[in-house]
Amino acid sequence: AYCDLMGLHCTIIPVSKETFKTKAQRPTFSCLSNKKLSKDLGCEIPSWEDGLKRYVTRLKEKVS
Repeated sequence: AYCDLMGLHCTIIPVSKETFKTKAQRPTFSCLSNKKLSKDLGCEIPSWEDGLKRYVTRLKEKVS
């Protein structure tokens, strides 16, 4: 996503979790929910994709 937004042509090579040995066990997939926080704050929290797009836009504005 980042490479596309930045107009970069790069190849991301996936690796298994066994490539990086750690003492802590890592879940296969972990996704945090922000539903409770969103409800408590009374506002919608933007998706990470939206946040990334806004970050890249601001970064490009600073560079140009």
